[in-house]
Amino acid sequence: MRLTHTTCCFLLLTTVSWTAFGQDPSDITGSFWDARSRQEAASAAQLVLACDPITAAILRHEGLRWKVWREPEFASDFAPELNAAWLEDLRDGMATPDVRGKTDDDLRKDQRAYVHVFSQAIVFANEVPADVFAKSATDNEHVTFAHLWRDSERYRGKVIPINGRLVRLRKLDAPKEALARGVPFVYEGWIQGPTRDSYPFWVIFPILPEGLKEAEKMDREVSFNGYFLVKMTYKAANSKSLQTPLLVGPTVLLKDTPIAVPVSSPISLSVIAVVLGVVTCAAASVVLLSWYFRRGDRALQERLEQLQKQRTVALPDQETTE
Repeated sequence: MRLTHTTCCFLLLTTVSWTAFGQDPSDITGSFWDARSRQEAASAAQLVLACDPITAAILRHEGLRWKVWREPEFASDFAPELNAAWLEDLRDGMATPDVRGKTDDDLRKDQRAYVHVFSQAIVFANEVPADVFAKSATDNEHVTFAHLWRDSERYRGKVIPINGRLVRLRKLDAPKEALARGVPFVYEGWIQGPTRDSYPFWVIFPILPEGLKEAEKMDREVSFNGYFLVKMTYKAANSKSLQTPLLVGPTVLLKDTPIAVPVSSPISLSVIAVVLGVVTCAAASVVLLSWYFRRGDRALQERLEQLQKQRTVALPDQETTE
């Protein structure tokens, strides 16, 4: 059977898109459109097949609007929107799904949506500058922990600003889809916000700022701007299951300098203070005694000199009398 030019183009672009992800071209499932690289290649094939310039321009515009692909000249001043369908399928209270050795068909609908939108958020956070996220968060400066807790669906997918103390930071492997887009690692942080008695925010970001290192315990004042995804369930130190907002953004912004941690010493400060006090008193005593004895020596020498003068003056008279 003879293939037309358009059919060849479509087959070629589809094969290239699957090969780029290490997939077998014959293994075409319903998850084809889940990966951005396949979306971009297949959408490009549609542009080629359109032939009509007007139709191609419309398809290109719609591809940009739905974030199928991004072009530098169309870069926005705001963070790109996450996939609305994936956001709608998220469910509060879910735990991080274990995807090791599993396919999309092995996951629940909400777990599958989380895996894809989580990776999409990481890729956007890695590609879009932090100041763009900060600008996107200005409309939500009033949002607190309570807002996300009580009305999570209203703010799902929006960029939310956070201010607080970074109390822990870990380095993790990036999810598979983000790894394919050039993000090898992500950082998991816990930020204690200003809301009293609230759980710390769970934040994920791909860019580590200069001067910050992973640590299980820290106390750094930071700000963060990121997509709010869902209220995630996590295990606390006492093995109790808790929920807290999960956000994904480019990085944390440091507001302070590191707090100097005192170096432990086998000698207590009180002992050092006592020793210094004794040494100071002894030195002062030596100085006072030295001054006192020198003063006494001068007085004695002056008295002896007077006596010597008197004796010298009296001697001639005694000699004369004799």
